[in-house]
Amino acid sequence: ETRADCNGFYIPFSNAILMTGTHSPRAHMRRKGIPEDKIEQHIPRLNTISDVVWEQWKSVAHEPGKLRFYAIDTVVNEVSSPLLDYLFRREGSPQEMAWEDRLTFGLDTDEGKALFGAPNGIAVAWLLTNHHGALGRRDPRVSIFRGEGKRHMIWELIPEGKKSTFDDYVSKNGPIRQ
Repeated sequence: ETRADCNGFYIPFSNAILMTGTHSPRAHMRRKGIPEDKIEQHIPRLNTISDVVWEQWKSVAHEPGKLRFYAIDTVVNEVSSPLLDYLFRREGSPQEMAWEDRLTFGLDTDEGKALFGAPNGIAVAWLLTNHHGALGRRDPRVSIFRGEGKRHMIWELIPEGKKSTFDDYVSKNGPIRQ
């Protein structure tokens, strides 16, 4: 038994996934102090969060290749969390942020690359890499914000040649209000 979990909401009509808690089999066993050589004996074949999420997404989405948003409700990872906190401090972000005060980074920035390479971003990277055939080429952007004492990330997986729907929404409707 790995005690891995992958909890979230799959919202096909919005082409969105909202993850509320994930722990891969390997991460859970490491936290328990199980030696690496013993971990490999217990890892199931389907063992990455990105693959589990993809299989669940395919089971509910009529057009899985249209996935546009991957959100992480509460970032608690011991590597990702300090990175988000650093970016919030550096930008002078308040403890409670409205959506329109979010920080957004593309992969053309050092911050975007760092977030993409942090554990929570790696799941998105693997999802895009392993399921490129269905998803096509994407230009991911990540928005981070905090509220209710929690850190949040939303990846917008922009199809090549398309504009951000966040930008489209704001240009048509004004700032997003909570």
